[in-house]
Amino acid sequence: METVAPSTGYLAPSFAHATVGDAMRPWVLTCDPATPLVTVAQRMAGEQVHAIVVLSAGDGERTLRGVVTDADLLRNAARVDELTAADIADPEILQVHADARLSEVAERMARHGVTHVLVVDPTRRRPVGVLSSLDVARVLAWGRA
Repeated sequence: METVAPSTGYLAPSFAHATVGDAMRPWVLTCDPATPLVTVAQRMAGEQVHAIVVLSAGDGERTLRGVVTDADLLRNAARVDELTAADIADPEILQVHADARLSEVAERMARHGVTHVLVVDPTRRRPVGVLSSLDVARVLAWGRA
């Protein structure tokens, strides 16, 4: 097997010392529950992400309705023109804080069989990022600090 140097210059603490905040993507792509599923697929493809958070508006706050992942799209591919984000969003997404230990969150992800967790601000309970299994892999591969 070839060894490949990181093309992005990605540096992170070692897996044993990393937090979720060290690995997560510090932004959240969102959509409204009424967004057509084909639009969600287009956005995922265009932004090269594997999950979009579904938020509904109400009383000046946006409420978490769930998450649509690429796996959800695959399961519903035959009906992509008929469904909306709300129709398939999984409301049971794991939520973690950025200061949580990455190794513990990775274990929870494996135990629950999920590839994405929502990172929330502990005081405002608002999404601040998404952690994917690929983000964990990056730390495993390149984390050396």
